[in-house]
Amino acid sequence: GKIFRAKFSTVLPQEIRRALRSLGRVNEHWVQAVQARSEHDLRVGAAFTRFQTLRLQKKFEGFSDRGVVSYGPCQFPTLGFVVERWARIETFVPEDFWSIEMSIRLNADGTVHNNQEGRDDDTPPQQQQQQQ
Repeated sequence: GKIFRAKFSTVLPQEIRRALRSLGRVNEHWVQAVQARSEHDLRVGAAFTRFQTLRLQKKFEGFSDRGVVSYGPCQFPTLGFVVERWARIETFVPEDFWSIEMSIRLNADGTVHNNQEGRDDDTPPQQQQQQQ
């Protein structure tokens, strides 16, 4: 049907825009591959979480009171995203930005009012700048 897929691997605005400009059809083989990876990640994560938790509980006294030590293949890339974002925030340098405000006056016939001087009043441009 009318289902399309956007492919992107980062959440940067330009990457998202690029993905939205190049939408593709859903590939059922890719869907199955994602489902297989998801199940694999769940099984490996559950097994390794149990293994390392039991191992650490035996190795360190008092560790059994602290719960589990979670493992998941997706946790490492996710941690990378979090650290990358943190680093960008820490190194952020504010920059000045400008905005422009304008208004358009229409004549009675719907055409744009065009003042020969390009101003709303008869104040010379030099005085307008000084007033601001």
